[in-house]
Order: sequence, then structure tokens, then C-alpha cells
Amino acid sequence: MAPRETKVSIDFGGGSKFTVDVAQLDNLIRGLAEAKTKVEEIGQLAAETSRMTNPPSDEDYSRGAIRQIIERTTAERDGTHTKANQAYAAALDAMIHKLTAARDQYAGTEGANKNKLKPGG
Repeated sequence: MAPRETKVSIDFGGGSKFTVDVAQLDNLIRGLAEAKTKVEEIGQLAAETSRMTNPPSDEDYSRGAIRQIIERTTAERDGTHTKANQAYAAALDAMIHKLTAARDQYAGTEGANKNKLKPGG
């Protein structure tokens, strides 16, 4: 009997597939979930910068610099840290869902195969 295949290929789009050992799927999912949590925490910290209203000095340049830092960090538009963090979190979430679906599909297939081997299955 040939050894059982323990790898699964996952299509993340773009024409290429990612092959992973089934035994590592839970570790990958957990690691990506932790990364997503960190990205969300960074987003919350960035949002808190909107409360930074005191420039380091009272001259126009300092007031303008603080305003630009806040806008580039917290604004909901392309090119800002907020939009980049949101896109990164969404990409991580998509990967988590694909890995979870692959794991669940593999588990379902394995369960069906085991039932076929049982007497009367």
C-alpha cells in the first residue's frame, strides 16, 4: 500500500497554488490569526493618534506636521496607514478562511474514507 498523501494544495489566486502539510494547517491558521490580531491592534493604536492635538511647538510648521501625521495615519483613504492595515487584515482573513476550508474539507474526506472502511460502511 502506498503512503497516504498528507499534503494539500490551496489556490490563493493569481495562478499559483500553495502546498502545505495537512498536519501544519492548524499551526498556520493559528499563526495567521495571531498576525491578524496584531495588525488590528496596530490599527487601534493608529486610530488613537487622532487624539494627538498638541504639537511639539506652537509654530505653524509643528501644527501642520502633527495634522499631516494624523491624516496620513488615520484617514480612510488610499495611501494611509489605516487603509494599508485594513487591506493586510483582509488578506490575512482570506488566507485563514482558505486554510480552514482546506482543513475542513480534508477532515471531511478522511472521515468519509474511514466510514467506507468500516463493516457495513
